[in-house]
Amino acid sequence: MNLQDILQAFEAWEAVAAEYKRLLQTTASLGADMNWTVMSELIDRMSDAREHWLDMSQRYCDEMAQLKVGGIK
Repeated sequence: MNLQDILQAFEAWEAVAAEYKRLLQTTASLGADMNWTVMSELIDRMSDAREHWLDMSQRYCDEMAQLKVGGIK
């Protein structure tokens, strides 16, 4: 795993978050009610993407800590 992998995971989360934001903005500008099914799906996707990104970040930090403990910088 490397920083590029973490960046890609973060960008995947950002893409879903941007889609959610567009949905909120469009719905608000139309004065319409939110489609709760779509909203719930996007929230689930954002949560999954965020969890993946944070998991990858933590694993990277753990790997770097192990290398440092092992005397490798």
